[in-house]
Order: sequence, then C-alpha cells, then structure tokens
Amino acid sequence: MNPAHPLLQAQWCNGQYVIRCLAACLALVCAISAQAEPSRPTGHPDSQHLLALVEAEIESGLRRRGHEAIAKREAYRSHIAGLMDASSGDRTYSDKTGNCRLTWVDRMMRRPEAATAEADQFTRQLHKAVRNETDGLHHLLRVAAARMDLDFTHAESAVYPKGKQPEAVLGYVAGRIASARTAFDRAMIPLDAEARALLASQLYAVSTRDIASGASFSNRDLGRRVIDQVERIDHAQLYVAADALLELAAPTLLADLAAMPDAMSSPSVIDGVTGELQYRFLFGEVTILVGGRGDNTYALDTLAHVDAVIACRERLTERLRGLGGDVPPSDTNF
Repeated sequence: MNPAHPLLQAQWCNGQYVIRCLAACLALVCAISAQAEPSRPTGHPDSQHLLALVEAEIESGLRRRGHEAIAKREAYRSHIAGLMDASSGDRTYSDKTGNCRLTWVDRMMRRPEAATAEADQFTRQLHKAVRNETDGLHHLLRVAAARMDLDFTHAESAVYPKGKQPEAVLGYVAGRIASARTAFDRAMIPLDAEARALLASQLYAVSTRDIASGASFSNRDLGRRVIDQVERIDHAQLYVAADALLELAAPTLLADLAAMPDAMSSPSVIDGVTGELQYRFLFGEVTILVGGRGDNTYALDTLAHVDAVIACRERLTERLRGLGGDVPPSDTNF
C-alpha cells in the first residue's frame, strides 16, 4: 500500500472507506473458509497436550535445579510485573505505556511460560470458527471481541428478501452496509474535529509508515498523543459494524448474487470503470456496482463514492485497482 495514499491520509475517519476495508477483510476470511477441508482437524491434534508437557517439563526442571533456579524464575516474573505496573494506565516507563493494553496480553506477559499454550488455543478457536459454516463468523467475532476486552450488542438484524429479484437482493446488501456505516459513525462520536484531524494526518505515519523498528512508534510523544485519541473511539461500535457485514457472507445471499440475471440494459458509463456493468444500484446513500461478463477494471481511487463492487460470474476477470495494487478476483469482491 502506498504510504502517502490520499485515501489513507484523508479518509480514514470516513465511514465509507472503513466499511469497504471491513468488507474486504470479510471477503478474505470467507476465501480462507472456503478453502478449508472440514474433515481435517484444526491444527496439530496433540498441540495442547504437547504444550502442557513442555510446561510441566520446565517446571520439573526448575525444581530439580533447586531453590536457586525457582528463585530466579520468580525474580524474573516480579521484574516483568514491575514493568507492567510501572507502565499501566496513563503511566510511562521508558518506551512502555498502558495505551490499548489488553487483559490477556498483560496476563501472558506476566506468565510467559503459559503464553504459548494460551496463544495456541486462541488461534485454534479462530480457525475452528472460520470453518463452521453455520455460525462460524459470528463466533469468530465474539472470540475476537472478548480478547479485545469488549462486549458489544449485535447489529440489528434484517429480514432476507423472499424473492430473488436483483433489486431486493442488492437492497439487502445495501441495508447491511448502511447499518455498518451507522455503527462506525457512532464509534467516532467521542472524537471532536481536532482529534479526527490528528488521526487522519498522523495515525498511519506514526504507527506504520515511519517505523524503523517494530518495537516502538517512530515518534514516541506524537505516538502517545495519537493513541490517546484512538482509545477514545467506541471500539464496541466497530464490532457492531463488522457484525452487520457478516450477513454478507451468508451462503444464500452469495448464491443469489451469483445467480443474478443480466440486466435488460447496462447502466450509463461511470468514470473509474472499464468494461461492462450490469447494475448500478442506489439505496439511500449506498451505491453498489455489479459487473458484467467481460474484463472489468475498477479504479477505487476514482470510485470513492461507491460502497461495494460485486462480481458474481462463474469465470471472473474483474480486478480492483487502487489502494496500492490489485485485488485478485473472487466470487464476490467488495
């Protein structure tokens, strides 16, 4: 991704841009889920047992070495706990702060010998959730939210249309996008204009673009100011936004999108689109494009007003250009 990309610099606080990013992440998860083989076990079947044996062996080894070895282990634990306490909340110790510190990360830092097993179990939960076609993505979101110390209310559900008319199906998609945007707008309410301007101009730079070492921000003072504002965001509402978009991965919806008939007439030419379009659907403030059978190119930089691009043909050549590169075609590209 181009670090100086104007969308990234100027639109990160824009609900439309972020919702498009959330939907792209959802499409990636769906692709991973589609490639998984349900009959295969998730991860190594004995990993938890083996990690327990390793932890027990470490404990046994320390006890065999005697009191001095155990004392050193406890001294190390105490040292780590002291650093964590000294940098918790609004306190700072060296380059460490309590910004965005998660409960489970704090726990693993204080008990490093158990961290590997806990991280392995968390990863296993996520992969199992992705492979569950019934309620997997919703479960994945709940697991992730719990690890983020969040408790969120699920997005308001919508009734899926009984008919298969394109307008009804696309209207359902638009409704989920609108719900996600509403939740995102709520997440940004705690930030005033000055805070949003700070994040729009500095968040990507200090957290990603200008970092020479992965251990700290490029500018510690500015990084602290930026993350202080990030903490004020209502993160639970971001999960409500993601929850609204999860419905877009429902097998019934994806099948109906794939089976949409050709439009009687193509929409007028749209700047940023090369190739044939089947539909240009407007639902309130939500704009959806549906591609045709040919080789299409969508310039996302130009299509900033478009919320979703759907390519639902058996053999796809549609590509999304912009945001630093191409997004390869899939059953549904958002």
